[in-house]
Amino acid sequence: MSDAFRARLLTMRAQAKTDHVIEYEGRPITQLRRSVKNAARRAGLTYSVCIYDVRQLFATVLLSRGADLAAVSRILEHTSTKMTADQYNHLLSGEKKRAVEMVPTIGQKEGVQVRRLRFVE
Repeated sequence: MSDAFRARLLTMRAQAKTDHVIEYEGRPITQLRRSVKNAARRAGLTYSVCIYDVRQLFATVLLSRGADLAAVSRILEHTSTKMTADQYNHLLSGEKKRAVEMVPTIGQKEGVQVRRLRFVE
């Protein structure tokens, strides 16, 4: 947990009106599924939203910002990094390109001539 996130949680805890982790206007949220649905409706979303979408968004943001696949896999409690990679493969194409582009740099540093590789998605 980052220091900033921890500080935010402590601030929110000090302002909380209940002992519950999630509350709205001083009332505890006891039915998360219904609460997410109501929040989406109030936000004007015209498509169905479920709590799993929040999990997907979390993973998508982490991976698209360059988070380590193995770390994200552990956070999501996937049984393997392959499971995470299969689910979020479309986000990892940028990482593949970055990895391929590193090859000439590695070869040049070691004094080895490496032919330029072309990345194909």
